[in-house]
Amino acid sequence: MNHVSNVIPMFMGEVGFKYKKEALKVYSYLIYTENGIYLFDTGLNTLFISDIKAIMEDLVVFMDVKVYPEHMLRSKLAEHGIKPGDLKGVICSHLHFDHAGGLRVFEGTDVPLYVNRREYEYAQGSERSFEYKVQDHDFLKDASNVVWTSEDMNIDGMPCMKLIQTPGHSAGHQSLILTGREKRLLLTGDAVYSWDNMKSNRVPPYPFKKQQAADSLERLNLISGKCDQVICGHDCDEFMDRSVFLDRQAV
Repeated sequence: MNHVSNVIPMFMGEVGFKYKKEALKVYSYLIYTENGIYLFDTGLNTLFISDIKAIMEDLVVFMDVKVYPEHMLRSKLAEHGIKPGDLKGVICSHLHFDHAGGLRVFEGTDVPLYVNRREYEYAQGSERSFEYKVQDHDFLKDASNVVWTSEDMNIDGMPCMKLIQTPGHSAGHQSLILTGREKRLLLTGDAVYSWDNMKSNRVPPYPFKKQQAADSLERLNLISGKCDQVICGHDCDEFMDRSVFLDRQAV
């Protein structure tokens, strides 16, 4: 049986509103298994550096985005000696712009992209243009490397990487349970923004469907009790830019 040996969170910048003091930190995760290296989420589109108005349009007046070239996905992968084509797969928690902005890096490659079908369909026709940017994901419709998901499943048939459906924050949000020889880790994605949300059983702000979000939060709370570590979507300072070992032999 394959196992996850370690996970490396990568800091991908910050996004927020100019009228608020607090910004949300953005993360992606490298996942090391015996089968190869996988990626969970992809950070922001390079347009946030080269032409922010092209992607945010009039919303640029309200947005406070702190992202630099070193936060772009290609740069982050290069820091770890990885080229995009080296990855065995990319798991997309959802298609909001701060999570799906690097998907185009894999356009035209044979790297499998695990994307929830309902999430994609909603994103294409969504009126919530603040959250979804077609520049990130419109290519998926005709891409041959997309693995459309709709239910809980094991990535590449490996029980050590269990994708679970946690809708509510968005139409087709997905979280990930990772199992090593020694420990189990839960990546909640934005189904849970922070430990505060989880401990107080409070749904993160502006959900797509509040009741779905509450049900997913309850599910993740139950799962978290069976995990050694939990990393919430925008609350990763404790783990940032260091390995989270799930396999004692990897240390």
